[in-house]
Amino acid sequence: MWKKAGGENQRIIFPKYSDQQVYALAIPEGTMGPLTVKAELNFRRYRQEFLDLVVPEMETEAGFYQPTVTHDSAIKHIVLRDPTAAPAQPPGHEAGQ
Repeated sequence: MWKKAGGENQRIIFPKYSDQQVYALAIPEGTMGPLTVKAELNFRRYRQEFLDLVVPEMETEAGFYQPTVTHDSAIKHIVLRDPTAAPAQPPGHEAGQ
């Protein structure tokens, strides 16, 4: 039953545990920055496919809908630089100092 609730290839985070994920993306050559990336951590107690299989009339009969809730979100701005340019120096470390 639990495998059906989570589904195959689904990331499940159990209570009091954490998880992390790294995503890679290809940025087309010539793209101008900065880029803005927004990520949301969504939570839903059960997958809709599971509910449809086990209690297909739950929403209609009981008026109960299993919502997807955004628990957290973050926005990051990514500055792009020319890959042929010299690496940026931290403030106070300019060349010749």
